[in-house]
Amino acid sequence: MALLDRHIDDQLDQRLPAAYTDGEEKEIWDGGVWDAVSPTPRNASAWLADVDLTGWSPNSTGAVGRGCTLITRRHGVTTAHGDLDVGQSMYFVKADGTILTVPVVGMSKNDTSDIKVVAFDDDVDGDIADYKILPADYASYISIADRACFFLKGNTDPPGQAISTFEWASVGLAGGYPRAIFSVPSGSPRDLWNDSPLSGGDSGQPFCLLINGEMVLLATAHGSAFGPALAESAAAINTMIGLADDQAGYDTEYTVTTIELASPSPPIVNAGYFGLLGWITGWLNSAFVAPVPPTIPGLEFTIPENRCHGLLPENRMHGTLLENRMHFTIPEEDRI
Repeated sequence: MALLDRHIDDQLDQRLPAAYTDGEEKEIWDGGVWDAVSPTPRNASAWLADVDLTGWSPNSTGAVGRGCTLITRRHGVTTAHGDLDVGQSMYFVKADGTILTVPVVGMSKNDTSDIKVVAFDDDVDGDIADYKILPADYASYISIADRACFFLKGNTDPPGQAISTFEWASVGLAGGYPRAIFSVPSGSPRDLWNDSPLSGGDSGQPFCLLINGEMVLLATAHGSAFGPALAESAAAINTMIGLADDQAGYDTEYTVTTIELASPSPPIVNAGYFGLLGWITGWLNSAFVAPVPPTIPGLEFTIPENRCHGLLPENRMHGTLLENRMHFTIPEEDRI
């Protein structure tokens, strides 16, 4: 597994509680459900509490398909089959709990891909995050299949009905493209924090990866466990941004932003000492000889002890990752 793949999985796994009690850690808001009439603060014990979710607009009205996520300073992405339209408003909540009401003044959608872009009346406050998507060549850097991801759920009941689904973060596995699949993960604790299948009213809510602690959009929910992959639709989304601007009567020239991924890392192809040494040699070569794209600053990853246990004696190799290089030593008796 490449370092970036490992990093993405670790970003989620290291945040998940080891045990599932009453599920409170799933809830993004204190008490589970948020609405504009009686808003509740963010849940400080949520497993995603340290991730900036301010650019995700909670499904606060309870109407189907109202999930919306900010992708530029003035545009949100949601599902085409939902009812969010010009003349309605979305809510964004700052980290301090301040509620922003943003009117929708422009809209463009693609019914085939089931993607809709809405334009707001002005740039959203700078304290609200906007999110990046994967680049079109993501497969050169990471393997999407079976990558740890999460899904933000909304309140799926229309007004006047009993609330059965809270706004919470559900853990899953990303699947294939051009549809991003959200499948049930195997193994604890991931399986404890999954809430599948998705429910009616979850449409438009985001599937996400975590990279360096930041939410990166994979898709918006379309069906019970899948949605259109945004990386495959960047050009179409930019066209929709322009069309939504036209309806709104302005021209922002905004476009969706893709995240810069680290240089791909060669996998460990052989178990044991020589396989690891070959991987390190390849990594050093790619880092210092071949030109590489910009890397993500401060990329973090871990290799669990049981992934290499038994392959290398404990005292045979020592490696340390520094900011921009790798240092390792091999005892003299092991050199070839």
